[in-house]
Order: sequence, then C-alpha cells, then structure tokens
Amino acid sequence: MQNIIRLFAKYKNGVLMHKIELKKDIQSMVDKIEVLEDIKSAEAQISQRTEISHREVKEKFARKS
Repeated sequence: MQNIIRLFAKYKNGVLMHKIELKKDIQSMVDKIEVLEDIKSAEAQISQRTEISHREVKEKFARKS
C-alpha cells in the first residue's frame, strides 16, 4: 500500500492542508470514477427537474482536468 498512496498534511496559513498522491494509473481510475459520479448526480438532478447552472457544471469538470 505504501507504493500506491502517500498522504501529506501540512499547515498553510493556519489551515491544515491534506494531499493524497496516487500512482498515475490509479489516479486515472479515480478521476474516471469521479466523472461517472458527477454524471450520475447530474442525471439525478435532471430527472428530478432540479436546476443546475452551466457555471456549476463548468467549475466541477474544470477541476478534473
């Protein structure tokens, strides 16, 4: 497990910052899973006729790239 995941924690401006570093192949899978979860969430909001703004979608997917 040590070769796969490393967790970093440090203080920055008085705030505890966490960073998880994954190997590239695992990070790629995690990114794909997160995108699928976002799509599922968006589909649920659409089916419930809940509004989601273009800006929200753009911000959410900008984090993935």
